[in-house]
Amino acid sequence: MSGNKKTTRKSEPFVAGDVNQKYNEGDIVLGKIKGYPAWPGKIMNSEAVPPLVKKDKPKNKKNVYAVRFYPTGEYMWANTKEMSALTKQEIENYLNDTSKKREGDLRKGYQVALNPDEWEEEHDRRLADAQAQADDDELEDEETGSKRRRKAPAKGTTKKAKTDASQKKSKSNKADASDAEETEEAKVRSWRHELQRIFLSPEPAKADAMPKADAQIKVIEADDDVSAESITLSKVNKVLKRIIGLETIPEDEKYKIRERSQALYDRFEKILAEASEKDGEKKTNGEEKKENGEKKPEEEQKDDAEVAQATEDTEKKDQTLEKTEGDKKEESDEKSGEGEKKDEEKNEEKKDVEMKEDGKPEAPEEPKEPQEAEQSAVEAPKSGEESAEKPEEKSSAD
Repeated sequence: MSGNKKTTRKSEPFVAGDVNQKYNEGDIVLGKIKGYPAWPGKIMNSEAVPPLVKKDKPKNKKNVYAVRFYPTGEYMWANTKEMSALTKQEIENYLNDTSKKREGDLRKGYQVALNPDEWEEEHDRRLADAQAQADDDELEDEETGSKRRRKAPAKGTTKKAKTDASQKKSKSNKADASDAEETEEAKVRSWRHELQRIFLSPEPAKADAMPKADAQIKVIEADDDVSAESITLSKVNKVLKRIIGLETIPEDEKYKIRERSQALYDRFEKILAEASEKDGEKKTNGEEKKENGEKKPEEEQKDDAEVAQATEDTEKKDQTLEKTEGDKKEESDEKSGEGEKKDEEKNEEKKDVEMKEDGKPEAPEEPKEPQEAEQSAVEAPKSGEESAEKPEEKSSAD
């Protein structure tokens, strides 16, 4: 009972039962704590209580029992002087007594004690949900820390920010499959939560819950379409592993819970291994394609841009080269013209020197017509004869 359950009204006197009476697990009793009225509860297995309750078990008391009170679920270690058996008739008499005001948690406790099965199931479900949430938080903290360690970027490296276009494309690609994936993940997660409620609550699994466990495992066994992603996200295999490791499982000879849990665990591990192998093959194939020159569209676009740029640079280079060669040719032509001019000047100077040596200038020859040229050739000897006769006449006169 919690501290706020203390009442100021005078409680009914508590009459302890026989100090030598032996109680069994599951018996409904009234437990008495000093300062509180006698309160209805149930005797629990002293080895199956939560760890904190078990830790508080008194060592100097003999014949003590673990009593869980209704409707709060709190515990008390009571000996036979601090409790008494509570019959169904006594519970009904209390609830039907209209002479006194009956309300609050005490009345609710009697109502639960009259028919505790529904309350027990709901209470175990809440405990299992709380434990499942705690396990989720613990596992997520571990995985988040592991991912952070794995994904921590090296010094000096930066990540490229995604553009709006790439984000829209990514969302569009995932939109169609998101609903199906969420449905499957929710289904597998519900398996995991149900198994946790039955087997991994703070209190040990009960024999009367084994038919429900059997039905749940049959549902899982019959489902052949379970993805590796759902197994990973739901963490169902972690729960199966804990069930396999339990010290005791009620009615296990009848329902083979441990054996079947092991079979499911192995089946899911195989699915995870196959998915991991496929991912490895994809990665390897991607590397081989890269080595063989097969590139992604982004890389192909990049290569096309590089080729276009290289082509443009080559054209510019060719134009520059043509211009350079043209300039060189013009310069060569100019130099050639200057050389010919110099040669002509040298030939002229040479002719002038030869004429000076002969004593008279050499007159340039005028072009002659064909008849004049022949006549000159015929008259040439006469001129020679006349020039030869003149010296003789001169010598005879002498």
